[in-house]
Amino acid sequence: MVTPPSGSNLPNLTRLFTGPSARSNDGVFLSLWTPESGNELAYFSAASGFVTLPEPVPGSASSVPASFQASAMRVGSEVLFAATTPATGLELFTTLWTETGAGVAEPWGDGCAGASGTTPDLSIDAPPTIATPFTPQVTSAPPGAPVILARSTGFEFAPLGPCTLYLPAPTLLGVANADGSSSASFAYDLSGSRALAGLALWTQALVIDPGAGWLDLGGLTPALELVVGP
Repeated sequence: MVTPPSGSNLPNLTRLFTGPSARSNDGVFLSLWTPESGNELAYFSAASGFVTLPEPVPGSASSVPASFQASAMRVGSEVLFAATTPATGLELFTTLWTETGAGVAEPWGDGCAGASGTTPDLSIDAPPTIATPFTPQVTSAPPGAPVILARSTGFEFAPLGPCTLYLPAPTLLGVANADGSSSASFAYDLSGSRALAGLALWTQALVIDPGAGWLDLGGLTPALELVVGP
């Protein structure tokens, strides 16, 4: 059951935004009314609950109509949304993703198989935040195979044969060997690194499985877009 904060109101639960541009990660953007702020843009997720984002019009006047649908989306480490102010009328506004209180972990693209014929996958146990350690994990790798995890602050499509590298100028994050269950894990703890909140990066892994795949070195996972939450 979704319970709005005390003293607030969701005028109509069917107005929760279900369009693809209105959802991000495990949460959803919505219009939330409070006596102090009127109707403003908010974000709801199981991890952070209801969070009201900074309002373009301070005070009780509404800047976001209660009926608007799918008018907010995340782009990298920012949130773009439509709002109305007396000075501008209806315009596009931005705020930082960190205002939602959440991290982001969203898969992107396709992987490719190495000589074993199995395409590895890259996932994470929880969206990355400064407050909570997180563990990227590569699965479906041949047992014992070296797994190289890399990251980049940019994104590109670089197809080569059956594989696509999504990281321009990749930087090494870690190397591990796949265990007997065909998985390799990489643990990270960013506590004490508050300057990294809001950092947006892309990750991808190469599983050494020679004879096929990327440059005949092995299989590539899909990419994983990460935004570090507070």
